[in-house]
Amino acid sequence: HKKRQDIIYLIPGGWLLLFCYNYLRDRKKVRGHDEGLFPKARRHFLILSRRNNHTGRMNFLLRKERQSSNWTAWCTGPELADGVKSIDQDRLHSIECVWCKHSTLRHIFDTVKLVRLLKRVLPDEINSTQWGTIRAYLIRFFAWRDFWGNQITKETEFVVTTYEKSEVAKAMFYVAKEKKVPQRIHWVHGLRHASLQSTLSTELWCMTPGDVRFFKKRVPNFCTPRVKKNPEALELAETIGVLDPATIDNQMPIHFLFLGPGLETSYTKEMRMADLAVIRKIQLDLGSDISFRFRPHPSAVERFHNELDEANIEVEDFSSRHLHDDLKWAHAVGSSWSSLLLDIQETGRAIFWVQAEIRNLGAVDELIADGIGIHLSHLSATQKLRTFLSSRK
Repeated sequence: HKKRQDIIYLIPGGWLLLFCYNYLRDRKKVRGHDEGLFPKARRHFLILSRRNNHTGRMNFLLRKERQSSNWTAWCTGPELADGVKSIDQDRLHSIECVWCKHSTLRHIFDTVKLVRLLKRVLPDEINSTQWGTIRAYLIRFFAWRDFWGNQITKETEFVVTTYEKSEVAKAMFYVAKEKKVPQRIHWVHGLRHASLQSTLSTELWCMTPGDVRFFKKRVPNFCTPRVKKNPEALELAETIGVLDPATIDNQMPIHFLFLGPGLETSYTKEMRMADLAVIRKIQLDLGSDISFRFRPHPSAVERFHNELDEANIEVEDFSSRHLHDDLKWAHAVGSSWSSLLLDIQETGRAIFWVQAEIRNLGAVDELIADGIGIHLSHLSATQKLRTFLSSRK
């Protein structure tokens, strides 16, 4: 439990106690495969999540490799194989917790030295729990680095993944850079985060021109940001259909799907409650003209439900359906800053950014300036939605 962990982190050396506990827990998950039997390949695909905004991108790339025999796909857990059934399963290898087999005392000593250096550089606001997290990250990073050192060779020509901040991914890119792999691709799966500027990729595939503008001035000289359209957006449009405005002419109420936020700490409760107040005002002003359905983010279901209650929002439908079912139902989709809205616009649904004031979280401010989606604030929401409703009548 987090409270217990925070207490242990306050004890001198407590971070090491927790690390050892987690190491022993993860060690049990390591499968008895012989790493010497892992095939050496020139092209490596790392699958980090079974969520659709990760697997959609990887499936698109993997389908292009069907006729080739010189590639390997890696996944961080056996359950991830379900998301990439379209490929030859013999080429997909689970490396769940394999870092444990490579972790050594040398990694702990190196981490202690690095943290001493970091403490001289980084601000005092970093607390003991965060330092413990940093230490654990570095130890796992060193272990994954040694794993990838055995898999990536000087003949490797291509590595790709969708979330570079994970230890396993950062280590893969680190080794690939050290061995001068010419094409190292980080395909961004969500809205912009400033931390991505620390990329070790040679190509940062972004979702919008605004992302390219942002990162072009910030990434290392060896990295080129470029727009890469998400193939899942096109697949989504094919699956649920493109909404024809004529099909909802004179149809009332309008179906509005609102997507709840995840657990990002930069999106504070004060911001969340201010944004939910916009939804409350819409309900009070427009009443039965708009029917809301609320879909929680998988990481924050209970919190979202509680905050809807706290904001006095009428919740007739708190969805646990498949995303496709919710999108088929919707005429319009809103969120404070979900990257899913960029995919949804390909389906013909109107997209709305619900923010009490325009913020730069996820670069929503630039998306609005570029004409991608409509901003709904406490002052403007009612009028803009009335305009939207009148255009459908």
